[in-house]
This record gives sequence, structure tokens and C-alpha cells, in this order.
Amino acid sequence: MLLIAVAAYLIYRRGGMGDIWHRVRYYGATPNQRVVREMDKLLSFLKRRGLKRESHETIRETFSRWTGTFSSLRSDFDGILATFEQVRYGHQTADDRVLQEFTAAAAKIRKAL
Repeated sequence: MLLIAVAAYLIYRRGGMGDIWHRVRYYGATPNQRVVREMDKLLSFLKRRGLKRESHETIRETFSRWTGTFSSLRSDFDGILATFEQVRYGHQTADDRVLQEFTAAAAKIRKAL
């Protein structure tokens, strides 16, 4: 019981299970891989909000269509799209700063919707 209590206390002090799960889930993943995963999560979130991506559309076409509907989020959509395309299709490796900027922009879109 004492061991369980100490483990629970340490988990509480270190930021909870969410932080631990995040570390385990992304262990060994490069920032490029994490940006691609974050984009998948964002697309899933937007789908749940009613913004569906057609099967024949590219992500660029989808975002272009969505910016017509949500013009206030145009800069955020453009920034996320540019970062995603650079990371996914470019030959450069991203760093933690790029990943943080991407997740911040994705969080802003989630909050706006």
C-alpha cells in the first residue's frame, strides 16, 4: 500500500498521468513525426466538429475550402498547412520550436471552433 501511495504522489507531483502518457506515446518520435500525428489529430477533431474532408481532396484543397467558411482563421490554417507540407514532404527536419508553434496554432483553431 505504501508503494502505491508513493507512486500516486509522484505521479501527482510530476504533472499527472497525461504527462506520463504523452512521454510514453511520443518516446523516440522525431519532431517531424509528431507534427504529422498532430495534423491527424487536428483533422479528426475538425471532422467531429462537422468540417469534413472529401476523399478526393488534398489537405491543401480542404483547408482552402475551410478558410472560405472561417476567414478569421485563415492565417492559422495557412501557417499549419505550410508547416505540415514542409515537414511531411520537405527534406528538412523540424525542431522542437517548430513543433511547439504547430501545436499552439492547432490549439488556437480548436478553441476557435
